[in-house]
Amino acid sequence: MAPLLVLSSADIDWLVSRLSVHDILENQARTFDSFSSSRAHAEGAAPASVQNPPRISVLTDKHTVLFQPARVRESGGTAIKVVSVPQPGAPAGLPAATLVLDEATGRTKAIINAGALTGLRTAGGSVLATYLLVPAASKPQNLVVFGRGTQGQYHASLLAQLYPSLSNITFVSSSASPSAEIDDLGRKLPGRAVTVSADTEAAVRGADIICCCTPSTQPLFKSAWVRTGTHINLIGSYKPHMQEVEPALIHRATGRIIVDSTEHCAHEAGDLIQADVSAASCTELGRLVKVDGSSWSPDEGGLATLSSGTGDVTLFKSVGVAVQDVSIAHLMMEKAVDAGVGTTLDF
Repeated sequence: MAPLLVLSSADIDWLVSRLSVHDILENQARTFDSFSSSRAHAEGAAPASVQNPPRISVLTDKHTVLFQPARVRESGGTAIKVVSVPQPGAPAGLPAATLVLDEATGRTKAIINAGALTGLRTAGGSVLATYLLVPAASKPQNLVVFGRGTQGQYHASLLAQLYPSLSNITFVSSSASPSAEIDDLGRKLPGRAVTVSADTEAAVRGADIICCCTPSTQPLFKSAWVRTGTHINLIGSYKPHMQEVEPALIHRATGRIIVDSTEHCAHEAGDLIQADVSAASCTELGRLVKVDGSSWSPDEGGLATLSSGTGDVTLFKSVGVAVQDVSIAHLMMEKAVDAGVGTTLDF
């Protein structure tokens, strides 16, 4: 038998509450740098240091169940996440678990409740892209979020930490009724106006940053409502028929679109596919960061090229890559061991 670390939802909540936005930025910068760099260098006979095969999906009556394996040698090894994405009418939430392997023995060394971590790692990618494209000196004030679930809440929380200037955080919903989760988020962000609004047009017209975190198959708002200079994060669509924005808005970001993975977005990013925009023409997030030993920084050359694009808005499109799950799981394991959190079993 070997020790197995189990991190429950409560364990993860405790660990996440002690992370800073800069912990997340560094974790995701290293992850995306490894992901993009791994395909820029030919591998020999040794196993590739980064492996991110296409996910497998199983459709059940209530959920689309996604199986997402990956390896990131620099972040600790190999893991697989299983996440259940609800179908319309199914209970809300993203139940998920990550299985972490010991590469030396092949044994399972940790099982981690990944419901919250799915939202955290996805928001981490968006926040990294936003950090690179929206200078703090521009002092964005108005954040608009579509989606009141875990994904939307993490986007709001991390961006509020990153930009002290954000004074208004608006969750757009057809039902403007408050929820316990949004009320709780407001209490955690003192000095910010955290509200829910059904007035989509007014919210979008005033936005500096927009985050779309819904599994929509129809555009959530009109491109004409988005003002010049706005940054948009699109993370909800992950199938070709899904889309959160109009093709016109995608075209407004010409030359200024970042993606998490050109390969995966080419097959899964409905917003790009329906706008007839090739993912290969976009810039991978990992190309915009540099990692040097214990530090990381923006790649100024890559950002300069991106800023020369003709688009009048900037846009980040993510379909989610499993290397993010590996890296965030290992970060949680490290923090848990340091803090003595979790349950250890013989397995």
